[in-house]
Amino acid sequence: EADPVNNIFTAGPVGGLMTRRLVEMGERELIDEE
Repeated sequence: EADPVNNIFTAGPVGGLMTRRLVEMGERELIDEE
C-alpha cells in the first residue's frame, strides 16, 4: 500500500521532481481535452 504523499517525502528531491513532472503532464492532458 503506497501513500503518494509519503512517497514524495521519502523519495526526496528526485522523486519530488518526477512527481511534479507527472502532475504537470496530467494537467496538460486535462487542458488539451477541453
